[in-house]
Amino acid sequence: MDNSNNNQDVLARTFIGNSEMARLMRAHDWSTTSLGDPAGWPLALRCAVQILLTSRFEMWVGWGPDVAFLYNDAYRPTLGGKHPRSLGMPTRELYPEIWDEVAPRLRRVYEHGESTWDRALLLVLHRHGYPEETYHTFSYSPLSGDDGQVEGIFCAVSEETERVISERRLGSLEALATSIAGTEQLESFFPAVAGAAAKANRDIVFSALYQLDEAGTPLPLYEDLGGAAPEPRTTWRLDTLREAPPLFAVQAPPGLPYGAWQVPATQAAVIALSHPGQDHPTAALVIGLNPMRPLDDDYASYLKLFAGQVLARWTSLEARRRLATEVAARTEERDRLRAMFKDAPSFMALLSGPGHVFELANDAYMRLVGPRPLIGLSAREALPELSGQGYFELLDRVYATGEAFVGEAMAVRIQRAPGAEPVERFVHLVYQPLFVAGRVQGIFVDGYDVTHQKNAEHALRQLNATLENHVQARTAELELALERLRHEGEERSRAEKALQRAQKMEALGALTGGVAHDFNNSLQVISANLQLLAVYTKGQPLAQKRVESALSGVERGARLASQLLSFGRRQPLEPRVVNVGRFIRGLEEMLRRTLGEGVEVETVISGGLWNTSVDPSQVENAVLNLAINARDAMDGHGRLTIEAGNAFLDADYCKQHDDVRPGQYVMIAVTDTGSGMPSEVLDRAFDPFFTTKPEGKGTGLGLSMVYGFVKQSGGHVVVYSEVGEGTTVKLYLPRSMQVENAPPPGVADGPVEGGNETVLVVEDDEEVRETAVAMLAGMGYRVLRARNADSALMVIESGVAIDVLFTDVMMPGRLRSPELARIARQRLPGIAVLFTSGYTENAIVHGGRLDEGVELLSKPYTQEALAQRIRQVLNTARQRAAPPQAPPTAAVPGRFKVLMVEDDEAIRTTAADHFRTLGHEVMEAATAGSALLTLGGQDHFDALLLDLNLPDMNGADLARAALRTRPRLGVVFASGAQPAPGHELPPGARLLLKPYDTNQLVAECEAAIRAASASEPKA
Repeated sequence: MDNSNNNQDVLARTFIGNSEMARLMRAHDWSTTSLGDPAGWPLALRCAVQILLTSRFEMWVGWGPDVAFLYNDAYRPTLGGKHPRSLGMPTRELYPEIWDEVAPRLRRVYEHGESTWDRALLLVLHRHGYPEETYHTFSYSPLSGDDGQVEGIFCAVSEETERVISERRLGSLEALATSIAGTEQLESFFPAVAGAAAKANRDIVFSALYQLDEAGTPLPLYEDLGGAAPEPRTTWRLDTLREAPPLFAVQAPPGLPYGAWQVPATQAAVIALSHPGQDHPTAALVIGLNPMRPLDDDYASYLKLFAGQVLARWTSLEARRRLATEVAARTEERDRLRAMFKDAPSFMALLSGPGHVFELANDAYMRLVGPRPLIGLSAREALPELSGQGYFELLDRVYATGEAFVGEAMAVRIQRAPGAEPVERFVHLVYQPLFVAGRVQGIFVDGYDVTHQKNAEHALRQLNATLENHVQARTAELELALERLRHEGEERSRAEKALQRAQKMEALGALTGGVAHDFNNSLQVISANLQLLAVYTKGQPLAQKRVESALSGVERGARLASQLLSFGRRQPLEPRVVNVGRFIRGLEEMLRRTLGEGVEVETVISGGLWNTSVDPSQVENAVLNLAINARDAMDGHGRLTIEAGNAFLDADYCKQHDDVRPGQYVMIAVTDTGSGMPSEVLDRAFDPFFTTKPEGKGTGLGLSMVYGFVKQSGGHVVVYSEVGEGTTVKLYLPRSMQVENAPPPGVADGPVEGGNETVLVVEDDEEVRETAVAMLAGMGYRVLRARNADSALMVIESGVAIDVLFTDVMMPGRLRSPELARIARQRLPGIAVLFTSGYTENAIVHGGRLDEGVELLSKPYTQEALAQRIRQVLNTARQRAAPPQAPPTAAVPGRFKVLMVEDDEAIRTTAADHFRTLGHEVMEAATAGSALLTLGGQDHFDALLLDLNLPDMNGADLARAALRTRPRLGVVFASGAQPAPGHELPPGARLLLKPYDTNQLVAECEAAIRAASASEPKA
């Protein structure tokens, strides 16, 4: 009994008061909670419970690790349906939906003893069985247990859901009003409504506005539905608007925007809108409802206010539009009538009263009478010069009788400017009386100024009298025009033919170039193997005869390939300045032997013959081809005349011939007394493979070869021929203003001469490569081989000694042969380079000419030709490498001191170590700044060795700064690139490109020191 009384006493002291929560707490079975018997509760917990039970503010207390929940009567509405089972429940179980929000705050109180404060925090509670948007202002304060450690939490809270939502809705209504108030047109009004609704995305998750036509069909004015397109009549039940209440809810379909929430809206409100004067809905506003709030009276009122603002402004804009349309229509009609009157082609005026006072006059009337005041003046005052011409009397009669007057081509004299003489005009005229209440009140004047028509009629009468003369003049003009058209047509036809021929030659040239390349490679394999075979057949006459016969066939094939390249303008020319007169005289004896005794050869060389720049061997071939063609045309008997003279082709001549420029030329003419060519043969004379000779007697490439060579040399070819009389072919070669070149030294004929040098053979065709290797090895050379330029570069980079690079021009691979030759000369300065090819394309030939300094051995070649060219390029390379006689130079100190500036540490230290190994002194710097500090000291330096690209300054700028204080400093740049524009090297500086040989680097420093010592000090 005593224990029972004690328990009751503890409960009464702890759960004080007579509130509902005090009674519930006294009656609660606390043994089922983590708190246990209240008699054992800490004093701090009992005090906190007493405070919250006596307070009218919302409060709750959480105690223990699980934050067991205790609350007062004021807090019960916040719990909703969770009361009263929530008493003593762990907070995490009570509020699982907001645990992620409040847990960090609780930990802060429990773990750090710090209070928290939140203002109007959004918490989505499930207190009524559904997620609900709520806002709370609250603080968490720590409660310490008997041991001084935080064991609980005290929370004072104020729910502000209604305030926050009311203020938010009021703000969205104000934003809507502001947004739509600034619209003046419906075109901007509807987007403004959509924008205001989108900003209120907590209460208006999505929205759409529809207008209903007379049949009730909804027409979307805007749909902010995130791209979804539900059928409005059925989805929003718009077909029930006339029977439904002004606002009703419908189920929202899936796929619509979420607004500000993480879950979709489940319902949408449909609000019917009726324009003034209509007894049924004329529009509907659909609004996606907040999934976290019920559609209560407050929410419905807010939506109706939103829709009401929309309808009010919409109605206002429509009324304004109707008014503006009506005003515009009336104004347009008035302006149209005014414009019609003002711009009418006839002159018009309106006169009122018996005095004929001007009320209106259009532009045409003002042009007739000239600029003068009219409105408000009588006709007699405004147009005094009409007095005595009968027009005032006509007006008086029309006004008095009410009968209209019509006149045609009436003469009138008008003074169109003050002080000017009156001019005579002719007018068609109508005076139309205007009646009001049956009486004449005014006269409408209308008419046309027909002066030009009158003058035209007069001119026509005069023209008829001279019609024959006009017809003759016009006929002559037409004949001239037809002649111009005919001339233009001929020029166009010539241009089209020239274009067609150029296109055909380009296509054939590309084709023959590729054919010649493969053909020459094949011939080279055959030729080389035959020459090697000849070594083994010595002493066997029959076998030797067969080999020589096969070699003869190879030579004929090579000539054919050369002709293919020639007419395709793909042959590599080696032009030099020559006097063709002396050249032709040198051919005279050979021509006589070639053409036979039946052909009389005569050469005519003009005095003062100009020089020309051509390939002499090709000129020889061209003249020989023309001579042989002439012999065949004369059946071996007749006269052949070869002339050489100076010629000038003027602009008129060049217009008649395609692909030729006006200027000075050296002309070579070959004339025969043969059968001549008919016009159809003459038109095709230069076509490749065209021939009139019997089958097997000619290739049809002779004239084509001549044509291709001359065109490739920048010249011009023309043929004149008459059947039964003979043919003349004229070659025009551009004049050269340079002095004639001495002929290049020939290679002496004789037995094959070999050597013991090392030759690197680079050829992609395996058979061609192996035959070349065999031929060179047979001459005693040491031979290395590579299948392309990339492989050859690896051989060169390996450091093996190579004397001659013998490389094909056209090969597959990343690296091209000319680039291989350039790198080889860089790595091995004394190397000789000899190119070989059956077709060079544009690799070493530009403008049809071999690049300067290029040595080419065309395929197929003989063993003798290969031997001679190898010795020739070796001799040339040795002459080039021989050191020139240099003037005495300043001495280089045995040991010198270098400042090396290089930001790459590996490069810098490697080079510096090499200098030190040779006994030189080196100081190192990684930047231009540290180099300038070193140069500013007392140390003496003989040379500055630096990179162009330093991290803090361009190397050229650093060198100039150093030379200003040390003018006798030798400067050497070691860089991986050429100087950039605007950063040119100082005078006398030397440049060595990376990668470099360190011995070469030392040599460059010695040369720079020597040059600096010999030069005058720089100012």
